[in-house]
Amino acid sequence: MDFRDGKKKMGKSDNDLDRLSMLPDDLIHKILSFISSKETVRTSAWSSRYRFIWTTMPYFNFSTYDFPEMRKFSKFVTQFLKRRNSQIDVCFLELRYTGKVALPPSVKKLMDYAFSHSLQQLNIECLYQKDIEFPLSVFTSGCRSLKHLSLKNGSFRYVLKAKSTLELPALTTLYLRGVAFCSNDHTGLLSKCANLKNLTLDYNCKTEELSIFHSGLANLTIDVGRFSGVNVVNVVAPQLENLTIRSHGNSRRMYVISAPNLASLAYRSYSPLYLSTDGFHCLNEADIWVIDPDVDDAHQMVCLLQLLRNVRFLTLNLEIIELLSSSVELISQQPSTFVNLKSLTIFPKKILGWETKGLPKGKVNLSTEVKRYLLDGSPGATLTMFSREIMQEIIAIEGISST
Repeated sequence: MDFRDGKKKMGKSDNDLDRLSMLPDDLIHKILSFISSKETVRTSAWSSRYRFIWTTMPYFNFSTYDFPEMRKFSKFVTQFLKRRNSQIDVCFLELRYTGKVALPPSVKKLMDYAFSHSLQQLNIECLYQKDIEFPLSVFTSGCRSLKHLSLKNGSFRYVLKAKSTLELPALTTLYLRGVAFCSNDHTGLLSKCANLKNLTLDYNCKTEELSIFHSGLANLTIDVGRFSGVNVVNVVAPQLENLTIRSHGNSRRMYVISAPNLASLAYRSYSPLYLSTDGFHCLNEADIWVIDPDVDDAHQMVCLLQLLRNVRFLTLNLEIIELLSSSVELISQQPSTFVNLKSLTIFPKKILGWETKGLPKGKVNLSTEVKRYLLDGSPGATLTMFSREIMQEIIAIEGISST
């Protein structure tokens, strides 16, 4: 490994180094965790204080993109692990790589080393050049300390396939992006993750059905991509409290949800949520945004709102209100929807972030028919509506605060 000219490459002055050298090792480790392990090694040339700091780093950050070829990456990994202080645990490992095989030998070597040193968090991001099966069996031994796992497929063209079971008894948080299940029987994938509480599926694969069964899951996010082939999503999670669903494109996929303790529901899509459920009797808040509903979606929107009848705090976007207003005959035949409502908030049209369009300036109006349908069942509920002018002020304030 090349330690020459480390100070110049890292851009540190003598005064900067003096101040950094006064910090305790654990704080220096945290600061250096934001750069790659390759750059961390180069800090050994800064001063005698930093000569061996990198050898005690509990944070690993490796990327094949930092090297001109895989052979040099493999050589660096070998030398890094050989010279590192093996008495120090590894709490975090981030891997970014590309290739034609699921786990190149050097990547597997890093993972095995980290697993044997009490690894707690593992982030993998891979860009494959063909459809490939990721060997989940790599997690079945030696990684009983792992609490957080993120597995991301960076390719939209190729599929990362998962077939075997994740055996991670300490795992609490799992993020999967672009990972396809090899059959419709997905329930076994999580069966040996008894402590799993947080699950995010960023799904853009071709399987027609997605099933998520877990007795202890508390927080679930499902983000279905524009090119996904999923038609049905099944969720059975008796302890689920927070559910977020994002769906790209004009999808009519069905969500079959069994979550009797659900307290919060957030939904973002271009069409109403097609939902089948036994009821959300504990629902405290719902945040529903339908970006571009068609007039034919009115019936489905009414069905969705009926399923949310127990909600206490509800947020809708104005396009939903406009859809209901265009279907007065439909809602006039329905009883007032909400029986426990404490607050109804309506925002202007929303495309991305706080972006708004197509609204007249000034007050946002709610027709008598829609107001009856939404509020007569809960006469004590408060109603808050934001005009486009107010939203533009919010955008301006957020813009200032972020600079």
